[in-house]
Amino acid sequence: MDWSYFEHLMELSAADRLEEAIQESEDLLAQAENDDDRASLLAGALMFGLRLGRLSEARRTLDRMKHLDVSDLEVRLNAEFSETCLLIAEGRIEEGISVSTEMLRRHHEALQEDRFRYLYEDLQSRKGLALVALSRFVEALPILREAIGFTFERAPDEQEVRYALGLCLQETGDLEGAKREYYRVIELNLKSEHEERARYALARIYCMGGGFAQARRQLETLLQDRPGPAYAVPREYVYVQLSMACHGLGDAEGERLYSDLAKSMRERR
Repeated sequence: MDWSYFEHLMELSAADRLEEAIQESEDLLAQAENDDDRASLLAGALMFGLRLGRLSEARRTLDRMKHLDVSDLEVRLNAEFSETCLLIAEGRIEEGISVSTEMLRRHHEALQEDRFRYLYEDLQSRKGLALVALSRFVEALPILREAIGFTFERAPDEQEVRYALGLCLQETGDLEGAKREYYRVIELNLKSEHEERARYALARIYCMGGGFAQARRQLETLLQDRPGPAYAVPREYVYVQLSMACHGLGDAEGERLYSDLAKSMRERR
């Protein structure tokens, strides 16, 4: 199959035109002349589906792939990688980590080649994030340290990895290192849930060290940048932390204000 077709699918993906990418993948399957091309198209469709949260559809796509006789190494690697991603998305995180670990072991030499570097980086990044999801911070730390040196096509992916690294550093006692990573998360300026969590984590670290003014600044910026209705950090927690910061600053009025707001949030539950 002409490589330009695959390039077009990647362009649709980069533009977040995922519905179109899935439909075009299905249309191209009818033209595919061999199982390698079919598996490439299905692996792409699976990943597009995952980004849309269509897990059942992605599982059916994987089942279709497993009936194909794939000979091309790159196609086979991408098919195996897509299974790892699906398992993690399904919440079968331990299984996903096991599959990725086995893939890294079995294809170690191939994944060191420049042509497969993109796959190695994506695999390692996802493995590190999966370990963090299981609170296995010590195991995740060296993987994420390596991952921040990777090439990221999308800023949100870099931000997620940097936030995860900051969390690992915080949980393993390196608070200064954690602060550096959280600030890098913020510098990407995506106004995302990861930025929100990074600001909240910074505020907690500052409060523990007596940096109440810095903590208050982070929390008030968080409220300004992420006013809701959807947010990552419960607002009750933010108001409690702000009340503590105001107490540390001797601002009785601010302390009462945020304490009352925290109380009102509790009463709504």
